[in-house]
Amino acid sequence: MYNVNSLNQDGNKIYAATSGGVYFADLSTDEIKQFTNVTGLSRIDAKYIIHQKESDKVFVGYNDGVFDIYKNGEWNAIYDIYNAGFVKANINSILPYGDKLYIAGGFGLVVFDHKDNVTIEDVKRFGDMNVGTEARTIKIHDNKIWVATSSGVVYADLDNSIANREDWKSIIPAETFQNSDILDIEWVNDSLYATSGDHIYSWNGENLQSVFEYSTKDIFGLDSKNGKLYFYRERDIRDYPNDVRLANVVDPINDIQFDENSDDVYLGTKSGLKIAKQDTILTIEPNSPLSNGIAYIHVTKDGSLWIGTGNFTGNGVMSFRNGLWDYYNRSTNPEFEANSVVNVNELKNGTITASTYGGGLYLIPPGDDTTIENINASNSPLIGTGGSGNFVITGDVFEDDLGNMWIVNWGNSGTGPLFVIRTPSGSYETLFNCAGSSRRVLYKTAIDFNGTKWVSSAGTDVTFSGTEVAVGLAYYNEMRTLSDKSDDICGMFTTNNSDINSNNSQALAFDKQGTLWIGSISGVNRVINPTAVMNNGTPIFVNIRSLANLNVREIVIDALDNKWIATASGLIVVDPDGENVLHTITMDNSPLPTNNLMALAYDENSGKMYIGTDKGLYSVQTNAVKPIAEYNLKVYPQPFDTKKNRLMTIEGLTENSDLRIVTVNGELVRSLKVNSRKTTWDGKNERGEDASPGVYLLYAVSSTTESTQVVKFAIVNK
Repeated sequence: MYNVNSLNQDGNKIYAATSGGVYFADLSTDEIKQFTNVTGLSRIDAKYIIHQKESDKVFVGYNDGVFDIYKNGEWNAIYDIYNAGFVKANINSILPYGDKLYIAGGFGLVVFDHKDNVTIEDVKRFGDMNVGTEARTIKIHDNKIWVATSSGVVYADLDNSIANREDWKSIIPAETFQNSDILDIEWVNDSLYATSGDHIYSWNGENLQSVFEYSTKDIFGLDSKNGKLYFYRERDIRDYPNDVRLANVVDPINDIQFDENSDDVYLGTKSGLKIAKQDTILTIEPNSPLSNGIAYIHVTKDGSLWIGTGNFTGNGVMSFRNGLWDYYNRSTNPEFEANSVVNVNELKNGTITASTYGGGLYLIPPGDDTTIENINASNSPLIGTGGSGNFVITGDVFEDDLGNMWIVNWGNSGTGPLFVIRTPSGSYETLFNCAGSSRRVLYKTAIDFNGTKWVSSAGTDVTFSGTEVAVGLAYYNEMRTLSDKSDDICGMFTTNNSDINSNNSQALAFDKQGTLWIGSISGVNRVINPTAVMNNGTPIFVNIRSLANLNVREIVIDALDNKWIATASGLIVVDPDGENVLHTITMDNSPLPTNNLMALAYDENSGKMYIGTDKGLYSVQTNAVKPIAEYNLKVYPQPFDTKKNRLMTIEGLTENSDLRIVTVNGELVRSLKVNSRKTTWDGKNERGEDASPGVYLLYAVSSTTESTQVVKFAIVNK
C-alpha cells in the first residue's frame, strides 16, 4: 500500500487508493483501516478514491471499469461499466454530486445513481469530438459539468440530458500546434485553467490561451487554495504564475490535495502518503507490504514470512513477523546494494539468505544483530554471469547437515562453478557441472534421500526474463567429501537424453515417498526413481497428463502429500499420485486478483498455503497440518448442531490416525483415515445420513505411534 495513486482529504480523515488496496487514515487518532480484495474490495489495484460527506460513502475506481462503494462498514462492487464491453474501461476519476456519480474514463463519461445503484446515462461522444475520446477529470461549476479530455475541455448544462452529444460544447487551444490532450482542469474563482503537461491554459471565454509553458511536459496536475492556482510536477509543487516551489519531495508524486483548514499539503507518492508542513515532510505509513511483486516466499521455523520481491523492479526483501511488516533494501540498509531479490531461504541458526540478480548473496542475521553480510565476486569464488565481472546472480541457498552453506551460482555465458560452498570455518569450495562448466543457467534445488542435489534450469520466463537458454536438469552428489572429487556423482538430463518435458523447469520438490516432482513451462514430470543416478542408472520420467502444457512456477508438498502447483493460469491441487485434480483455484472462484501466480509456500504447522502473485500476497487455510507427536484431541463446535454447523473440526491428531465415531453403545457411525493434525466431519454416517442427536465418542488410534485417545462430544439438531 505504498504506491498511493489517489487521495482525498475530508476533515480529519484521509482516504488513499493504492496499488495494494485502500486505507483510511484518521489524523486525530492515528488509526489506519486497511482494505484489500480479501477484506471487501473487489480489486486490489485501486486507481481513484473519493469520500462524499453528505452520504458518508467512499467510492473507489479501478482500471477495468469496476468501482466499489463503501457504506456502514460494507463494500459493494458495481460492474455496470465493466460489463458494458467498452474497449477502454479504465476509470480515471469519480465526482459525487448529490445522489449522482459522474465517472470519467477511457469510455467517456457515465452517470450513476448511487442511491438506487443504477446507471442513468452514459456519454460516448462529446459534441463533435471523436468516439473514444477519453475523459480525465471532472469539475462542476456554475451548474455545468466540465470535463478534461484527450481532445480538449468539454462542458454541458446540468439541466439538460448530458447523454445528448449536441448539448456538449468543446474548448480547445487557440493555436492549432498546441497540445489539446488535457490532463487536468481547475476553477480558480471564476477562471478556468487546464494543463496538457507542457502548457497551462486559461479559458478566455472562447478557447484555451496558453499562459505558462514547460517544454519538457513536466506538469502532472492542478489544484487551488485560497484563490490561487498551483501545479505539481514529478517531485515538487509550484504556484502559478510565479513558478515558486511550494514543496519538494524525493518520491514521484501521483496526486495532491491542499488541506481545507491549514497550509498543509497532502501528497500521494510512489512510496507512501506524505504531508508537506512548511519545510517538513511527514509520512503516513500503514503497516503493509512494501511491494505487490512476489517472486519467492519462504516460511521460517517460527512461522514468519520472508519474501523476495523479484528482479528489475524488485524492492529487496520483505518480512512479516509477529504481525508486523519489515523491509530490507537500499533505502533501509545502505549495505543492501541490490534490490532485485529473487530467492529467500533460512539457515539453521535463523540467518536469512537473500539471493539477488546481480548483487550476489546477502545474509540477514537473526535477532537484534543488524549487520548484513554481502557475499560477492570480490570476497568469494562466486563468478559473474558471463564468467567474470561483479554482476553475480545467485540462486537457491541451503545448508547441509555438516554446516556447509551451498550457493547456486547462476550464469548465462562463460565458465564458472555450479555450486559455491562456504564451510563452517569460512573457507570456500567449488563444484562444477559435469555436463560442462559453462552450462550454468541453473537456479532451483531439491535434495533427495541420498543427499543428491538436483538443480533446475531457469531460462526465459519468470525468474530472469532475459535471452538466456535453459539447459535442463542437473544433479550432483559430492558423497559428503567436498575436497575429494574423485567419487563425485553428477550429470544432467535434457530433452535429448531423457523424457523430461522441457529444459526450462522452474519448480522442484520431493514428496514423502521420495518422488521428484518437476514443474516446467510445459507441465509436470515426476521422477519415480531418482536414486538410480547413484548406480549410473537412468531415472524414469513420467509426464502427468492432467497437468500437461501448463506453465508451472512452483510445486509445494503438504502434510497429506498432496501437490500444490502454482501456474500462470491458477493454482491446482492434485492427490499424492498426481492422477486426480482435487481443487482448482482461480480468480473466478477466489479472491485472487490474477491467475498469474509467481510463488508458493506452505506453513506445515498452521496449514496455511501462501500464494504470491504480481498483484500481492494471498493465503489459503488448509486442513493439511503437520501431525503432532502425541494426541491432544479437541473437537468443536460443542455441541455440534448439524442444522447450523456445516462441519465439526477435529484437531490434535498424530501421524496416520484412524478415527472412529461411535455411539455410547459402541455402534459405528463413521470411520476416517487422516494423516494431518486437523480434519473435519460433516456429521453424516457411513450411509450419508445425518447422525441422530445424542452423545458420541471419538476414538483415535495412530498406526505409526500406536498411541490412542478418546473424547466425548454431543450432537444436537435444532
